[in-house]
Amino acid sequence: FCPFFGREFAVAPGVLIPRPETELLLSAVLRLPLPPHPRVLDVGTGSGVLAVSLKCELPKATVVASDVSWQALHLARKNADKHQVTIGLALAHLASAWRGPFDLVVANLPYLPEAMRHRLPPELAFEDPRALFAGENGLTLVRSLIQDLPRLLEARGFAALELGEGQASVLISALPPQLEPQDVVYDLRGVERVLLLRKKQR
Repeated sequence: FCPFFGREFAVAPGVLIPRPETELLLSAVLRLPLPPHPRVLDVGTGSGVLAVSLKCELPKATVVASDVSWQALHLARKNADKHQVTIGLALAHLASAWRGPFDLVVANLPYLPEAMRHRLPPELAFEDPRALFAGENGLTLVRSLIQDLPRLLEARGFAALELGEGQASVLISALPPQLEPQDVVYDLRGVERVLLLRKKQR
């Protein structure tokens, strides 16, 4: 088991272990002006820590999640059962299984550049590479999801994306016209860690 946002979550080999950086994303999301009964999508849910934590913190929310791994979805279901919450789960690439509209989309997708594969910090060395790496600059999956956000989000809906160093400014410079940057959250080391986006009214 692994602690996350004051709760214990089951973990398993091949599914990314939750890290403190992702708690920053959750904290940022819980400060957003969401409607009373928000519809929430967690893309690339892994062990389900974000989806389950959001359902625990926002009991009136409808929460659904996707992942490309059956193993991850099984673990997410186990964690939802452990915390006695109901979340919808789908085996899918990014958000392809869901139609929306959602008030909130969250994602902690792989965001490490391929160049880091041979100089990983020790705590990441044993993780499944598919949970870590996303193309030459680490943004392949995040960029794909951002292009899909106009379809997924309700007008004035939010997206919260966990990122690595230097990535927020790159993404902000190439947003679809329907989206606007809302905020960037930095970790204790001053690294831009969470990008908050919002869909424009029209």
